[in-house]
This record gives sequence, C-alpha cells and structure tokens, in this order.
Amino acid sequence: MFQLSPLADVLLGLLASFAPSLAPLAKAVHPHNPKAMIVQGAAGKATFTYFTVPHNPELLKDLDAGFEWHLGYAGFQTEVAMQIGGVDVPAGRYKLGVVRGETADDWDLLLEPWDLWQAKRGVAVAKQRGGDVEAAAARVAEAEAALEAAKIPARIVAPTASKKGADAEHLEMLLMFRGFDAVQRFGTDPAGGMSMTLRMDFGDLHREVEMVEVFEKKD
Repeated sequence: MFQLSPLADVLLGLLASFAPSLAPLAKAVHPHNPKAMIVQGAAGKATFTYFTVPHNPELLKDLDAGFEWHLGYAGFQTEVAMQIGGVDVPAGRYKLGVVRGETADDWDLLLEPWDLWQAKRGVAVAKQRGGDVEAAAARVAEAEAALEAAKIPARIVAPTASKKGADAEHLEMLLMFRGFDAVQRFGTDPAGGMSMTLRMDFGDLHREVEMVEVFEKKD
C-alpha cells in the first residue's frame, strides 16, 4: 500500500486544520515536492519557496472573487527593497499567495509579512483545536504593531499579467532572471538593480509579474 511521506502528512494536516476549504487541492498520492529558487541581486538576494500541489479544476472554477489561495504555501524573502508589479515591497520575509479577481482566470499576487501570517494562522489553529485563542490573538497584535513601527504594509497586492502556456498538472513557479546592470564590461560592480519575471503555472492558469530591485547607488 502506498504511504505518504512525513512531509506530506504535515502539509495535509495544515491544509485540513488551517483552511478546510482548500483540502480538496491536496491529493493523497501526490508527494508535494518542496521547491526553492534563489537569485542574487545588486545589493542582496531574493528567495522563493513553495510546494508542487496538484491542480483541481473542479474546485477552482467555483471560487468567489476575493478568494485567497496559499500558492503551494509559497514564501518570498528579499534582502533588498523591490517593486513587484509596480508596487513597492520593502525588504523582508513574506507569505506569497494569490487573490482571485472577478473572473476565474484573474489572479493578483498577495504578499503578507511572514510573522503576521504565522500569527493569524495560530489563531485559526487555536480555534480549531481548542487552544488559547487570546494568547494567539495577542501575538497577532504584536506582529501588527511591529509592522506599523517599521512602516511595512500588512498586506500588499500586486497585479499580474496573463500569458499563454500548456496546462500544468501541478503548480509550477518559474523565474526569468535578467541580472543587474554593471558599471563596465567584465565587471560586477552594480549600476542598477536586478530585474526578473516570476511566472506561476497552475492548470490552465498562467500568470506572471515583473520584479525589479530598488537600487540605491552608494557614494
């Protein structure tokens, strides 16, 4: 008999406890391979992580506008300030997701500071398992206060563009990295920040977003 790996057991448990409505996205026979992408910019690196969850067209077609999906529990960490889809994103660690627009093929990129996302998830888990909800809610308030002090938005939505592509059975994230401008030929001293395109393929949904490092030239 086929058995799930320990990693798959953990992920399926999170799907069931934190977001029951998303449980149909997880098929028991899928291994949920963890993926990572790392790129080096002019002043720091950017890291992407996610799971290769399977596509479920029957579930996705019935979602309402405003529905938020975890994008394979994707994470994004940047050591430099970025502009993503023309929207300013401060350096930091974020939970990377998508939010559905008015139509089934319209999705925008959603970034939430990692600590705040984790704290909110703690509230949901506490409610579901009968834990200390007040303590979990206090951690949310602490995370929100820290973000306010650092002047980091609690929620960032960046527009994405639709592209054509072959159907993807599982979630795939691809990165077209164009490097950064150098001061001179054969040199690596930066004259400008990195630029790249992040593409997300999931079933017949193909979205991409431009990402540019906010480069501050030092004297």
